[in-house]
Amino acid sequence: MGQAVTRAERKLMADVIQEMSIDVSKGSQITQFEDLWAEGDFIEEEQLGQGASCRVCKVSFKNKSGSSAMKEMRRNDEFNPPSFVKEIAILHILIDHPNTLDFEGGFLDRNHYYIQTKLLQGGELFDRIHKEKKFSEKETSKHICYILDAIFYCHQRNIVHRDLKPENMVYADPESNAESLTIIDFGDSKYVQDEGSYEEFVGTAFYLPPEIVRPRKGKEMKKSDVWSIGVITYVLLTGRPPFWGNSNKEILKKIIKGKVQFPRSCKLSATAKHFVLNLVQKRIEKRYNVHNALNHPFIRNHNKNIIGEIYKKYGLPVGNKKKSKSQVMKNSTN
Repeated sequence: MGQAVTRAERKLMADVIQEMSIDVSKGSQITQFEDLWAEGDFIEEEQLGQGASCRVCKVSFKNKSGSSAMKEMRRNDEFNPPSFVKEIAILHILIDHPNTLDFEGGFLDRNHYYIQTKLLQGGELFDRIHKEKKFSEKETSKHICYILDAIFYCHQRNIVHRDLKPENMVYADPESNAESLTIIDFGDSKYVQDEGSYEEFVGTAFYLPPEIVRPRKGKEMKKSDVWSIGVITYVLLTGRPPFWGNSNKEILKKIIKGKVQFPRSCKLSATAKHFVLNLVQKRIEKRYNVHNALNHPFIRNHNKNIIGEIYKKYGLPVGNKKKSKSQVMKNSTN
């Protein structure tokens, strides 16, 4: 990244560069400004969100039409130099999947790093749930199918998201449906090795897996993503999370010790319940992986128009053996 990056920043970036085998010569593709907003081609239209040391804006361009999203990250925060490098590297790895965020450019100026991505204007899945209260089984299955497809793509490339939740899933435009749902915010994502050991406590309370409290192997972290997808499925079907509390500590305690139960007011099929319970299975060795989830009747039966293409894309065998109702409910308890 040339002279604009200090020695201290390079030191903070070093572990990520080594872990992901990043080609540092590609740092020349990061355009440098003295002050991006004053000198660059970008015009800030509105702020879309803000965190402790970063914010996201909608931007337009001085010399062309269209809009993008721009994530601005403070350089003087010790967590941002490695996050900047890691997020750009991950977005590059995932650039060819239609349901992951499109990377458009990286920049820096004297005070900030910037990551430009496609602008999504359809609102969060969270807002759609709030509006609809809950989804039908068919609509839930469609949404989860696209999410599973995207996460399978991530896991094949050893990327775990670690913060899957409806707030991090956004529609392309207000009129679009499940097929345009895009997974965003790869700031907490990690490149892992299946047999590597990892200890970071990352995620959002309602969607945390029970194993978050101990070191995990990379292959277990992939199943932690699956747990979060199971919680999202539950939320879509019922309009509420399976574990509730007045504090993060209370929520985590219920995740670890509690049992998933479905509201009596929600008339769900045995197939839907079986699907959810195998994703939020506390015994991680028995929890579904993404392939198992894609091959479940809850997904296959509602997505016949696309499931074959998904399997073909990944070279996966499809198990079509039909299960009895008793088999459907077997081994699905926590």
